[in-house]
Amino acid sequence: MHRQLRKWRRGSALIEFILVGIPFLFLWISIEEISRGMFPYHTLQFASKMAASYASEHGATCSSGTNTCSTTVGNVVTVFKNDATTRR
Repeated sequence: MHRQLRKWRRGSALIEFILVGIPFLFLWISIEEISRGMFPYHTLQFASKMAASYASEHGATCSSGTNTCSTTVGNVVTVFKNDATTRR
């Protein structure tokens, strides 16, 4: 009788491990994939913020209709590229 009880407990431990392990594995993979997806989002958000900040600071003296602005679209794009590629 005691031997049968021990054999039954060993089988239930395996079933319990499987029942807990599968949801844990699913949760772990889900968190990993969400993290991989959020990193580029935050990197581009930061680069956009820095490019807009650069444009508002350096383009404050520009007026419409004149060609006296020292800040160009190329300068803003360069700031965006640098901030998007250096955050790794």
